[in-house]
Amino acid sequence: MVDLAKAARLKKVRNFLGYSQQKMAEELQVTNGAIAHWESGDRPIPGPVLKLIELYERSMHSELLNPLPLNEEALTASREFLKIAMQALQDEGFSVEQAAKDRIYKLALNYFSEAFNKDQIFAKVRLAFLRRLISTFSGSQGLSLKAAQMACFIEAGLPPELPVLLGDIESAGKALPFSQIEKILKASYEAPLNTLFSKISNAPMSVTSLAQLHRATLVSGENVVIKVQVPGISAVLESQFKKLSFLKTLDALFRKTSTDVFEDIKKQILFELNYEREIKNQERFRNIFEHQPGIVIPKIYKNLCSKNIIVSQFEPGFSFATFGARASADKKSQAAFLISYFYGFSIFQRHVAQADLHPGNFLFRDNEVVFLDFGRVIEYEPAEIELERTLYLAILYKNKAKVFEELQKRDLLVGADSFDFDEFWQILMKQQEHLLTNAPFKITRSLVRSVNLEASLFRDRKRIKLDKSLLRASIVNVSLLSLFAELEAEAPWREQTLAILEAKA
Repeated sequence: MVDLAKAARLKKVRNFLGYSQQKMAEELQVTNGAIAHWESGDRPIPGPVLKLIELYERSMHSELLNPLPLNEEALTASREFLKIAMQALQDEGFSVEQAAKDRIYKLALNYFSEAFNKDQIFAKVRLAFLRRLISTFSGSQGLSLKAAQMACFIEAGLPPELPVLLGDIESAGKALPFSQIEKILKASYEAPLNTLFSKISNAPMSVTSLAQLHRATLVSGENVVIKVQVPGISAVLESQFKKLSFLKTLDALFRKTSTDVFEDIKKQILFELNYEREIKNQERFRNIFEHQPGIVIPKIYKNLCSKNIIVSQFEPGFSFATFGARASADKKSQAAFLISYFYGFSIFQRHVAQADLHPGNFLFRDNEVVFLDFGRVIEYEPAEIELERTLYLAILYKNKAKVFEELQKRDLLVGADSFDFDEFWQILMKQQEHLLTNAPFKITRSLVRSVNLEASLFRDRKRIKLDKSLLRASIVNVSLLSLFAELEAEAPWREQTLAILEAKA
């Protein structure tokens, strides 16, 4: 006889983690239908799975009843950041409960505790707990989440996992009913849908505040993904850009800023609504890396695309979390090295960058990385790239005087004569340690956290001004380091980076 109490325990763990039945199946490494059978009571749960459930339950109990010790002095920035972000949501009409605020502040401060690394299950439960605590963000079509994500990339002292969590929340929007999606599709095509698609999944494979994605099969047999823009979202964003609360949030998060920074942020976010540009960019990247082994970019079906619909080839692969949990150390390092090459080559050799480095935009399979979502793409002016190339080469060759000269030339230091450049240089050398070592270098979570911690304590940190180029570089650099740290990737980063920087475009 099936034990319904055990079925309920499995469902409780899955709901706590925020997993779908399919994702829970991936987590437990079982077939997709197994979770549904076990939760419904159709089949008994195997003993090994019950033991895993017990491990999760213990970690959940520990997380809820035994909070980790705080490190308030080092992580004040985390508390202040979350205060600002949530206040902005309140200003935009979204409710944030005080109890949730208090728990978020405490948990954010706890992030740097070594106790976070007790074990993988404990870490997953902890991340799930933070997702639950900041669920008041969910469903927001406001700009605060996007501003918060960008702030994480440049505000030292914030938990390095926070941008990923905010991205997950932004990717957990409320799904439109399929009847509405079907109506949009019918309005976009002159021919009946069944003459184009043999099947369209009613359930979305992904939902964000800007778009909804559905699996489908063409009548010719190809498996595709249909991306449908949320109706009216452009007007929502344009309206919220005019809100003073949002600008105040940016100013508080980004310290000293210039007008072009605000304009660049606005431009990058609105780029995600321009599907004609996204299609063009995806094809552009596909052409750039067409003959590069290991880099896969889905094909676009232009004849099925429109101003609010993108149809692209479905590419299978493991998610970032699944790949990180299952792959060998060598495979994870190889994937990270491919991602590093993708960004280095596209920026310094082709003057373009995919600027949304959320883990959900990567899929992994044997010796290959699939790159997804080309909505937020930055195009650089040649002069801007040459400035960045000069600065990076000065750093890689440890030319301290040249780095100081370049920062002054760009007017990025307030009161350069009294700025503590010696201390700044030491922090910079630690941040770029993986690029200063000729041998393969392993990037770890503890390294990224210690670098963030030192940067947050730098007394002249607020005297570093933010311009458009620094914001862009920070987003790419911090995102890549965080991704590589999650994979604990080890590779000859310096050799690859120097080859790209010193090659002629």
